[in-house]
Amino acid sequence: MIIEIQYLVEQDTEFAHDFIHFAVTTDGWDLLISSDSDSDSIMQRENDDVDLLGITLSDLLNAKRVSLQ
Repeated sequence: MIIEIQYLVEQDTEFAHDFIHFAVTTDGWDLLISSDSDSDSIMQRENDDVDLLGITLSDLLNAKRVSLQ
């Protein structure tokens, strides 16, 4: 799976009291993790829909990184 991150959110931003917004994709969608569970599954918010991506924050941190710059 490929996730393109445009930038990381620098401040602790809570979204809808259940999610923490931590990054924005190159498509402009918000990447979120749950703030009230032990799961580190990454979700993506497109408009008002929130979907699981099938990848965890741990997977993302351990993944190969390629800079597009």
